[in-house]
Amino acid sequence: MALENAAEADPFALADEDLLVRAYRIAINRLDLDKARDRCTAGQLYEHPSLRECELNLLAHTGESEEDVQRAWTELARLDSLAPTQQWSAQRRFFVAAVLARAGRPDSAVNVMHRARERVADENELANLMMMEAWVRTLIGDLDGAVELLDRYLRQMPAELDKVAGHSWFRALHDHPGFRALVDTLQ
Repeated sequence: MALENAAEADPFALADEDLLVRAYRIAINRLDLDKARDRCTAGQLYEHPSLRECELNLLAHTGESEEDVQRAWTELARLDSLAPTQQWSAQRRFFVAAVLARAGRPDSAVNVMHRARERVADENELANLMMMEAWVRTLIGDLDGAVELLDRYLRQMPAELDKVAGHSWFRALHDHPGFRALVDTLQ
């Protein structure tokens, strides 16, 4: 909140790349998409992956048409041509899966996630992808599957409980008995 207040009072406060990244992440996690889009636009001069990928991330939070699906695939190809590292490549594909889920294509979303996971060998990265997959499963209505993934994720990363419990991605799970039990058990 202090960062957002500082940015409102002095827009030049976000001229620092690290502050801009933090402000963008705060806005996207709160689903303040107008503010996230502003931060994204301001960050296009920087090389930070979060700022470079913000258009795809915003599509993952808003895209729901076939046109959005095509835009997501085009943006993915652009990003992969700029920085094809394995870590970012898998996360980008989960953003595309979110657009597919929002567009009513759950089977395609699951297929994209499966192929992205197959390409990752690092256990820590696979753990991080579980949280993203839980989000996409929430979008397609597989709430039980999402809770199961979050259970596995939090058993590997217990320090992330507060992040998961309060993340906007999982608002739809707040009334799910399995999610409530998971949060209560790990607190």
